[in-house]
Amino acid sequence: MTPLIIGNKEYELCYNVKAMRDIEALCGSIDSMYAWMSEGSMVDNLEKTVQVVQILVNGGIYKHNCEIALGMKNGEKREFFEGDVLACLYSASDLHILTDAMISAIGADVPVEVPDAVAAEEEDPDLALVPSYSKEKAAGNLPAGADTTGSGSSSEDTPQV
Repeated sequence: MTPLIIGNKEYELCYNVKAMRDIEALCGSIDSMYAWMSEGSMVDNLEKTVQVVQILVNGGIYKHNCEIALGMKNGEKREFFEGDVLACLYSASDLHILTDAMISAIGADVPVEVPDAVAAEEEDPDLALVPSYSKEKAAGNLPAGADTTGSGSSSEDTPQV
């Protein structure tokens, strides 16, 4: 699960069956969700992203509370985020943090690892559009081990707002 700091507490974003159903009710489908992320206005994107993050946070709370109720772990049950609570806490400057957390929780950011013995045969078409890359490749000046597939990944700390 993906952690997100809200206030001073860490909450896990959980893409469980309940969250899947709630996101589908809000967006129509995951594919529709990705469409509005790339097509809508900043306000629309922020509003829907906050709503999806709230669904994912509540998914984590449901999981947490169920584990306590079933005796799988000890602790205090948490209250759910209702209404516009998260919308009141976030602004446009937080959109990238929320989007990263949302995509990570849904699993769309899972890096694909190519084993060392397997050669990546396809080049990243976006990377080929970068003029400096194209010139270096044509001249044969790419450094040894240069990532020509665009499959490199990075890790970040827990998003905080």
